[in-house]
Amino acid sequence: MKRMLQQLKTLRSEQLGTLFRRNIYEIIDADVTPIIPSSLVANYPNNSEAPIISLIKKYTLARSFDNFEIASINWFKRYGQALI
Repeated sequence: MKRMLQQLKTLRSEQLGTLFRRNIYEIIDADVTPIIPSSLVANYPNNSEAPIISLIKKYTLARSFDNFEIASINWFKRYGQALI
């Protein structure tokens, strides 16, 4: 029974996705690059770190944070607000 529930959860999670009814490029600024959220935590052969780490490092420098952890928290707050 437990295994069947796990298989059902897996099947349902594989069906998750986002449907945009409009072209994303019609609703974002020209200097914005849309990114699929899961790609932020993926590992790529040509990169030494996940893209999210690179983004937060750039954010840390751009916003003059002294602490990566505090910059990360702030980045996620802004990211969360953008999603809403």
